[in-house]
Amino acid sequence: MKQFEHNGFLFVEVPEDATNFVIDDELYYQAKFNDYGAVSHMKKLPPGNWQILSKANECSEDQAKGIVEQQRGNGLFKNYSLEGSLAQYGTYFLNRAIESLTSLILSHELKLENVLILKKEK
Repeated sequence: MKQFEHNGFLFVEVPEDATNFVIDDELYYQAKFNDYGAVSHMKKLPPGNWQILSKANECSEDQAKGIVEQQRGNGLFKNYSLEGSLAQYGTYFLNRAIESLTSLILSHELKLENVLILKKEK
């Protein structure tokens, strides 16, 4: 399973049906394996004190504003899906932070409904 860090946040790929998340140096969760019930899983995390923020598809606009980059002045949010020269200059096109967060996750080839967002506590 994939994961990536961005601005003090960790994006962790989990199964879409994952529930009962617990962090204790590692991420523990349950996911339905078959008709007989849920199976527990564990995922190693980078060093640090991580706290669960939200599943990506349940993230609020205010939570997204704390994660993604916003341009000063016009209030537009960065489109992380851009590549090449547009990305080099940090082109901002998106009106909502949640759209920017979606572009960030998709740019790492993850599905929105399969991502858990963790915040690194200081």
